[in-house]
Amino acid sequence: ATVDGDQVWTVFPATQVTTDVFYSNAPFPTLSGINRDIDAAGLNINFNNNADEDDANQNITVSLLTQPTANVTVTIASSDTTEATIATGASLTFTTANWNNPQIATYDPQEDNTIDGDQNIFLNFATTSTDTNYNALARSEPLQINDIDQGNFIFTPTNATTVTTTEGGGTFTIQVRLSAIPTGNVVVPVYSFNTAEATVSPAALTFTAANWNVNQTVTVTGVDDLITDGDQNFQIWFDVPTSTDPAYDGHPAFPVLFNGLNADNEVPGVSIVQPSAPNFLVVNENGLADTFQVRLNTAPAPGNNVRILFGATSGSATNCPAGARCARAWPTNGAVAAQPVVTTSVTFTNANWNVLQTVTVTGENNTRTLPVEWFYVNSTIDNTVMNADPTYTNAIFIEDVLVASIDNDEEAIVALSTPLAQVGGTFNSNSQVNQAVITGENGTSSTFYLLGTDLPTANVTVNFTYNGGEATGPASFTLTQSNYSTLNPIVVTGANDGPGVDALGYTPFTISMAVSSTDLNYNALTPTPLQGYNLDNDQCALVLLPPTTPTDVTTRMAGGGTPTVVAPFVVATTANLTGNVPVQTFLAYSGAVNNQSRNVTFTSGAQAISLQAYATGPNNANFQLDLSVIASDACYQNAADKSLYGISR
Repeated sequence: ATVDGDQVWTVFPATQVTTDVFYSNAPFPTLSGINRDIDAAGLNINFNNNADEDDANQNITVSLLTQPTANVTVTIASSDTTEATIATGASLTFTTANWNNPQIATYDPQEDNTIDGDQNIFLNFATTSTDTNYNALARSEPLQINDIDQGNFIFTPTNATTVTTTEGGGTFTIQVRLSAIPTGNVVVPVYSFNTAEATVSPAALTFTAANWNVNQTVTVTGVDDLITDGDQNFQIWFDVPTSTDPAYDGHPAFPVLFNGLNADNEVPGVSIVQPSAPNFLVVNENGLADTFQVRLNTAPAPGNNVRILFGATSGSATNCPAGARCARAWPTNGAVAAQPVVTTSVTFTNANWNVLQTVTVTGENNTRTLPVEWFYVNSTIDNTVMNADPTYTNAIFIEDVLVASIDNDEEAIVALSTPLAQVGGTFNSNSQVNQAVITGENGTSSTFYLLGTDLPTANVTVNFTYNGGEATGPASFTLTQSNYSTLNPIVVTGANDGPGVDALGYTPFTISMAVSSTDLNYNALTPTPLQGYNLDNDQCALVLLPPTTPTDVTTRMAGGGTPTVVAPFVVATTANLTGNVPVQTFLAYSGAVNNQSRNVTFTSGAQAISLQAYATGPNNANFQLDLSVIASDACYQNAADKSLYGISR
């Protein structure tokens, strides 16, 4: 197995040994010949000569055909490295000892992402050696690389996935890229088939040879149609692509459709907008009127109407259809006659649903001598109107509006502040609304409003005494003939009582009033003192007012049962928030109170928020309002939950 050429051989005679006289001296000829060499220098090569672009590395086995006289180095190269490369063994060395042991190299088919058809290339083998028989040998072996590329589009997710959006602006994204490099730009138009429910951006995708494999994102955004129409279907349409590359132009897989669902976020409701200072209306028996405004939260369907009726009642409901939630007057339990509501109804359509409409309330002149009478204006939806929108029923909760009606039958001093539900006492026709001046030790102020019931004949001076050392304010205020009937603001500021935690989260105080005037009808009047609560700033706590305990169960709500009635209460924070991070509270109602839950968010310390509780249970039924703290503010994270207890009367 050595390349050594033809070799001459000779056989020489040996000495003959015999006793035969005839042969002992006979001559023996010399024999010669030629051994013809059949060995040739060469390579033994084996490999798979037909592979796909995405195949794994393929083995190449190489050995020498004959034994060399010196080391032989074999190099392997691809004629087209875009189609295949030598992954391992690009240089193999054979010796006189291992020449016939196969050595392994590998080639790697290349995925070129180009639609170029099957490609025929060569693997080139070359040798170097000091053995002249093996030096500079060259050999090329054919190799076919099969193209696997096609002009396809890759969607993530696929169109088997439902596109989900929300009317609150919730989005969904679809990503698209090509499977192979195009020879020209590829443009894919994108449409929404229901732009009233969802929109798309961008309106078209353009792929080039530079960005073909980069995901392009289509963002689908839900549209808020402001109509309570439930979740609505839509379709996103990827239209037929255009390109100068025939592999992509008019691709047969298009159009590609994605089905979508836009979640409705409209909750039918009615918003009441009333003055912020004070947070109630004030009328008088001389005909002074006050107003609040109302609008819908969502649009009725085109062609439909929503009619809202308004009434203010004591023992029976005015303009209150059967089955509707209507309020009685509170807290006098039937003693106050119906108060006039000049605007008895408003009507909303698809065109004006979000336009504020004004409701006017005026005082009723009667012979009762209560300095101030309180009542609520209740609202209900009239389902009997023609083309009434079915999403707006008279079961929808509408906040009632508290109104203070000032007497004109005898002289009195009236101080109006934050209303609170009645606690304790006899619940009868002479009951008065509890009121509170709520301040904070951090310097938070509160305002009450001073006025007289009748025109004075002379100036009336009201002197204030702040009992308990918890608040400060002006020493006096003078009512005159020009200002007696207006809401005169008196600002009271909380005082810091020094370090130490107030067990209740507040310290109560009172404001006494003494009246002096040359008008004898006003002189020496002794108005009922105002109750105050100064919120502590030495702890982070939540406070419920009026204060109640499970044992007394005395918070009063007039006229239990049907129709529904209301009572005001206040939720407040104490100390300042450490990072002005909102503190949320979750209010859950149980017992004789309708099961309305809501979140209330605080942004500062000593912040008081007025709310209403709506009784639905029978007379003398207990109720409970639970307040759970959901605070990201570090100081309030450990604030205790609170409960307000009451009874429906």
